[in-house]
Order: sequence, then structure tokens, then C-alpha cells
Amino acid sequence: LFKGTITPIYNDEILNEYSTVLTRSKFKIAKEKIDAVLTEIKTKGIHSERVNSGETLPDAKDLVFYEVALSKEDSFLVTGNLKHFPKKPFVVSPAEMMEIIHAAMFGGGKILNEPGAMYGRGVYGNW
Repeated sequence: LFKGTITPIYNDEILNEYSTVLTRSKFKIAKEKIDAVLTEIKTKGIHSERVNSGETLPDAKDLVFYEVALSKEDSFLVTGNLKHFPKKPFVVSPAEMMEIIHAAMFGGGKILNEPGAMYGRGVYGNW
């Protein structure tokens, strides 16, 4: 995010969820760092509205992330909870996202924030 390798897609619901989660005492993250991350998302990210997916997810709070990811072509939803989302090629784990970034940067692919970066290249199928 800070180096510009990825471009986050967000809306106000997502920013509020990040703020709520990151300020939990168990994480012990300084308010200044949280503010810096949220500012970086707003500065370098793309604000987008939800697309009604018609999906029902195990955790209703996750739906906003899925629907905002659907709003932009060539986007990924990176999650540690793959089981909570429909099995789609754009829903990836953090490890898969790192592989995608590595392939884009060192495998002759496009940089991820270019249009059409990884689509149709067979990394995780065509979609």
C-alpha cells in the first residue's frame, strides 16, 4: 500500500470497519499508525460503492468487502477467511495475493494497478 504496489478499493463502511478493528486493545496499535494507514487508503485508494451481489455470507459484515470488490474490474478480495466468501477467482488468501504480486512484478506481468493486470493470464483462471 505505502509503496503503491496495490491500489485499495474502499468505501466508508470499510474504513469504519478497519478503524473499529484496528483500535481494539488486543492489537495495541498506536492511533497515529492507524490514522496513517486509513489516510493512505483514502489517498491512494479508489472510493467505490457496493454492487448488490445477491449473496448471503456466513458473516453479514463481510458482505461489504465482497460487494465493493465486485464494483471494480480487475480487483481482488484478499482475506484470511476464504470459507466465508463464495469460491471465486478474485477472492484470494494473503499468500495467493503475494504470489500474484510476485508474478506481476518479476514474471513479466503488468503492475497490479494497471488495467487488466492479471486477468486472463491463467494464474487463477479466467474471470
